[in-house]
Formats: sequence, structure tokens, C-alpha cells
Amino acid sequence: MALSVFVYYLISTNYLAVKSFALKDLNQQIDKLTQENINLEVQTISLSAYGGLSQKMGELGWTKVNDIKYLKAEMPTMAKK
Repeated sequence: MALSVFVYYLISTNYLAVKSFALKDLNQQIDKLTQENINLEVQTISLSAYGGLSQKMGELGWTKVNDIKYLKAEMPTMAKK
């Protein structure tokens, strides 16, 4: 009788230990997937904001600047009040 109780206790303890490790692995996977989800949401918001901005620029008739020319100041200048 005592042997069967000991065997049952040993099997139960082993079962709980295995389930504990499986639960720990699942919690780590949940944390990893949660972080990945947050990163993807941020990326989605960023890309949709750019898409909305591009659409609004098109509605306003703005065009993309391809060739930028800068003016060079020959003399140092100062603003005077």
C-alpha cells in the first residue's frame, strides 16, 4: 500500500513538473508574440500615416520635389532690427 502511494506521488510530482515547464515555455512564447504584435501595430500605424499623408498631398495638388537647388550666400549676412 505504501509503495503504491509513493509511486502515485512520484508520478504526480513528475507530471506537475513537466506541466510547469510547458507552462513556462508557453508564457515565454506569449511574451514574445505580444512584443511582436506591438511592433507590427507600430509599423502599421507608421505606414498608414504615410499613406494618408501622401493622399492628402495629392488632394492639395502638391508634387514631389526631384531636383533641389540651393542658393549660396556670397557674403555673410546679418539680420538687423
